[in-house]
Amino acid sequence: MIINAKIVVDQETTMNDILTKFGLTENESQIYQGLISNPLCTAAKIARILNMDKSSAYKAVDSLKSKGLLIGYGGETGLEYRAADPDSLLGLYSEKKAELDNNKQSLTAFIDNLKTDAVKYRNTLITVESGINAVQKRMRESLHSKEKLIRERFRSHTLFDNKEHVEFVKRYAEQRRLKKIFIRQLEVDFDFMNSRFKDIMTKHKKYLKEVRLLPRELDNNNSLRIWDDTVNIVSYSDNDEFIIVTIKDKYLSELMKNMYDFIWERTTKYTPQKT
Repeated sequence: MIINAKIVVDQETTMNDILTKFGLTENESQIYQGLISNPLCTAAKIARILNMDKSSAYKAVDSLKSKGLLIGYGGETGLEYRAADPDSLLGLYSEKKAELDNNKQSLTAFIDNLKTDAVKYRNTLITVESGINAVQKRMRESLHSKEKLIRERFRSHTLFDNKEHVEFVKRYAEQRRLKKIFIRQLEVDFDFMNSRFKDIMTKHKKYLKEVRLLPRELDNNNSLRIWDDTVNIVSYSDNDEFIIVTIKDKYLSELMKNMYDFIWERTTKYTPQKT
C-alpha cells in the first residue's frame, strides 16, 4: 500500500507540472484533478476535500468554467460540478501553441529590427587598463583568435626583466602553437628579444612565426597586437607604467590590419642564423 501511495503522489505531481505549463494555475490544476476523482461536488465541498481556501477554490472553479473544463449541474446544496472529458485538455495545448506562434512572429520582427539597428549603430568597445596583469589578460584573449592569425608589433621593455612575465610569454607561445595560431611579428630590437626568448625568436617554424625587421626610424615606445575584431595597444605613461588600450570594432580593426599588412610587405624578412 505504501508503494501505491507513492506512485499516486508522483503522478499527481507530474500532472500538476504538465497542466501549469499549459496555462492552468496550481489551484485550477488541483480542482480539475479533484473533480475527476470526486464528480458532482460543490465548490465548497471540493475545497474541503483538497484542504483549499474557499475563496481560492471559487476563483479556480470560475476560471475552469470559462475555459470549458468544468460542467455545472443544479444540486440540492447548490451548483455541483464535474470535470469535462480529459480530451478537452488538448484545447490548452492548442491555445498555448497559438500563443507561442504569435510570440515567434513578434520575436522574429524584433530580431530583424535589432539587426537593422546594429548596422545603423556600430557596437564599438574601448577599454583602458593598466599593469602587467592587463597585458597578460589581453594576450590570453588573443589565444581565441578565430582567424588563427595575430599581427604584432613587439616592443622590448623593462617588462621583460620580470622573470615571471618572461615565463608567462613562453607558456603563451606554446599555447598559441598548440592552437595552431600563426603570428606575424614586426621587430626592431631583435637582439634584445633573442636574449630573453631564444627558442621563441629563432625556432620560427615550430612556433608558427614569421619575423620581419622594422627600420629604426619606425621605432617608438608602443606595442601593437591585432586579431579578429580587436586592436590591442600597449603603451607607457611618463612614469613607465603600462597603459593598455583595447578597441573592439570590426571596421577599425580592418583598417589597422590593412595598414599593418602594407608595412609588412615593405619590410625585411628575418632569417634566424643557425648556431
